[in-house]
Amino acid sequence: MKFIRNGRVRDRILDFVSRAILIGLSALVCLWMMSGARAQAQAAEIAAIRSEALPDGSFAVDFQFSAPVAKEDVAVDFLRNFIQVSIRGMSAYPARTEKLSHSILEKVFTYQYQPDLARARVLLRGQASAIQSKSSWTLGKTGLRIVVKAGKPTSTQVKAEASDSLSNKSAAIDNSSQDADEAEVVKE
Repeated sequence: MKFIRNGRVRDRILDFVSRAILIGLSALVCLWMMSGARAQAQAAEIAAIRSEALPDGSFAVDFQFSAPVAKEDVAVDFLRNFIQVSIRGMSAYPARTEKLSHSILEKVFTYQYQPDLARARVLLRGQASAIQSKSSWTLGKTGLRIVVKAGKPTSTQVKAEASDSLSNKSAAIDNSSQDADEAEVVKE
């Protein structure tokens, strides 16, 4: 302050302008942060996760939203061993996990991936590519439903399981013969 009182007029003006700019920028940053918080508070949320077994033997997982969501904001992907649902403009805070009682589906969990993108993953007991053709999803006014149809295993799945069991049995036989040979070598 002593500088302002004893300084030249030009220095006083520069000091005043620099302080005004600093206060103005601080106010703009505060307003920007408050508007972002207000927008986040008004974002739609994943309100509930429900699962049910349907009479035809299929299984449904329902995601209830607090507000309507446009179809172009929802993407459903079948990856590795899970079904991934990405919803733009949605909040999934706090993250949730729910166990599913189905032979194909293990559990479902939701989490916030980005500030404006929530994700939900339905973990499977097998590969997602095996059930992709048996699955469907529908978007309602305030919810998303994923239906996985139950069915008998295909002939290729049965053949793959049979070949796996045969290779496991042959490996067990080979290991027992190796164990006997190793036991004889140890005795000698």
